[in-house]
Amino acid sequence: MPVYFDPATLYSFSSLILLVTLLALLGFFLFRVRHLQTTIRHLEDKIRDYERTKIDLQQLQVNLADRIAGQTQELAALFEVMILSNQSLEIDQLLEKSLTEIMAIVGVEAACIHRVDEESNDLQLVVYQGLDPVEQNTVTSLPRSWIPADKVLHLITDLAAVQPRPPVATPNRRVYVGLPITLHQATIGLLSFYWNQPRTFSVEDLAFYSILANQLGITMENARLRKASEESAIIQERQRLARDLHDSVNQSLHSLVLFSETANAVLQQNKLDRLRHYLAQLAESARQALKDMRLMLYELQPVPSMNDDLVELLTARLNTVERRAGIEAQLTLEGDINWPSVWNEQIFLIATEALNNALRHAQASALQISLYSHGNGLALEIVDNGRGFDQHRAFLGGMGLKNMTRRAEQLGGKLAIESRPGAGTRVRLRVQAEPSHSSASHGT
Repeated sequence: MPVYFDPATLYSFSSLILLVTLLALLGFFLFRVRHLQTTIRHLEDKIRDYERTKIDLQQLQVNLADRIAGQTQELAALFEVMILSNQSLEIDQLLEKSLTEIMAIVGVEAACIHRVDEESNDLQLVVYQGLDPVEQNTVTSLPRSWIPADKVLHLITDLAAVQPRPPVATPNRRVYVGLPITLHQATIGLLSFYWNQPRTFSVEDLAFYSILANQLGITMENARLRKASEESAIIQERQRLARDLHDSVNQSLHSLVLFSETANAVLQQNKLDRLRHYLAQLAESARQALKDMRLMLYELQPVPSMNDDLVELLTARLNTVERRAGIEAQLTLEGDINWPSVWNEQIFLIATEALNNALRHAQASALQISLYSHGNGLALEIVDNGRGFDQHRAFLGGMGLKNMTRRAEQLGGKLAIESRPGAGTRVRLRVQAEPSHSSASHGT
């Protein structure tokens, strides 16, 4: 039999279905609302992370800019001090001008320079700035023993608290840094800095102060040489070094500025992958600037005596330039030193030219010098791990290679160079003495 529902029952059933449908829709709506709320919170967290990252990047940009600016100022100040060493002025005038440049970049309240007196062997005050008459009188003469035997710098953060009272202590000064001025391992003076208020120093600060003190030693020695000799060759050499220094430092500073500006631009664009590349380029430019500085400091020193042993000359060169510039440098000798001593100058100059090329152009991080002595002959080999060069290109026509070849020919020897891009460079020199030269060797 068919089943019939009365209208009231149908209405109740329809209302129930409608109610269930509405409840289902309400539940779905509430689910979507909660999902949207979760999504919104997630997006808000992302926005906060982005803002924090943005702030960190901005701070990184500021720190990077400040660091680059500080390093550029230090390089520029050192450049000015180095240029001063080539001016034809009296030693006291040179030191006075140098001290002015140094104080401007170091930010010190007072500073002075002492020089070792040859007669008394004490440290005598030469120039000063920022010291009052009482302080000047206090530090007019210092005992030679104030400079430690190991030539380590003095760092005193509270002069008043040190007992016994240091000879450099003055009533109004709090912090003191004293840096030995040395030349060829000998102490020739003292550079002193004074601050009125407490301060801290980084390792980089103290290293830079030491470089300034070393440059003062070169300045003092250059002035002594100019006063002792009027030979035109010395004057021309100093002028050449000044030009080379100007070109080298300008190029290094230009590279630092260029890479820092580019890094700043990509940082603002939030291109971190490219930023790492330009920061690496910036670091490489800074390392090359350091190498150029080390080489120029070496070349500004007096020419070493060619009467010295060749191994000692090469060792001094590696210690002064390559190793201080972060290059791993090795020197080996096989056999006895029995070649003619008259060879030393030309061989040393050939080796120096090869080392200069490795330092300036090859971007080498390691090199090896090998000396092989056989009978009355000698073989010199210099190998670096730099970027090498194409031997068929214009580099082979450079004055450096021509000078090396000419010097080898003067010795009656043969010079060979092997290199290719990305594979380093090998320089070989072979020289054989005539029998009549054996009596002029080191061993006789």
